[in-house]
Amino acid sequence: MIITSHRIPTTVAHGPHCRLTKEDMSVWHILVQKSYYFKIQACDVYGNNCAEGGETFSIVITKNSSAETNGGAAITSVGSPTVVDNLDGSYGVNLTIYQEGSFSMHILLGSNSDATAIAGSPFQVIVHGQIFPSYSIATLALASQQTEPSPPSPTTVESSISSYTFQAGESVEVTVRSYDGQKQFIPVGDAIFKAILCTPPAEKESAMLSKKFNLLRISGEHEAVFADGGFLKDNKDGTYSLAAKLTRAGEYWLRIVYVAVEHSLWWYSAIDQAVPESVIDIGTGPISLVITPGN
Repeated sequence: MIITSHRIPTTVAHGPHCRLTKEDMSVWHILVQKSYYFKIQACDVYGNNCAEGGETFSIVITKNSSAETNGGAAITSVGSPTVVDNLDGSYGVNLTIYQEGSFSMHILLGSNSDATAIAGSPFQVIVHGQIFPSYSIATLALASQQTEPSPPSPTTVESSISSYTFQAGESVEVTVRSYDGQKQFIPVGDAIFKAILCTPPAEKESAMLSKKFNLLRISGEHEAVFADGGFLKDNKDGTYSLAAKLTRAGEYWLRIVYVAVEHSLWWYSAIDQAVPESVIDIGTGPISLVITPGN
């Protein structure tokens, strides 16, 4: 008896059943000029995941409702997405868009006239401008409060300085909201903000607050008052937060700075040598903290 082995044919992908591995891609918010990675999962006509590669996926990106794009034709400002066959039924995509605005991303199985759209295609991509630190704002509230306290009142030192008063030992929540150069809220994360607790400057230094005020951090227990080294948690929705508990009564300044992404790798070891172009104070300016003795 002769036994002949036959290779089981590879499952054929079916466009309408192929999908993205992200749970919600109906509307995607990203930052301009930033690279994003996601995966396409090839599926057969029954919706089963394909376990091998070999398919061809193409991506066409058009700008929505803009006369300058010839009614939505593909534009040169959109980077050509790179699709990589992972040989396991999934395909990796690196996406970078170099222009702000609203776009449609068409993902197709195949690259010729009979190519078919995958499930959910076209996907809406909203590209936001880079974070503009001087328009970003910070607020403080007791961790037990559901809403932030009444709007802070300016002090006599500088109109941009806000003042808050808390009791020693109270848990305080610091929240930063990021905005772009058009003063539009950016509902996406991926930025780095850091809180620095420092002593108020001398009266004669108050006119040079932008980047010249005293950055001396409080000694003793206050050096470690912020968890995670003072880096705010990225909530992935355009807001950043940090919980803190100040236990020593006194007057302090809380400085919130934006760390430019290209410098973030060396920021951790060179905070005190950081140059103005890489570490920028946000628009709220330094916040005056008055910590009263606890009960």
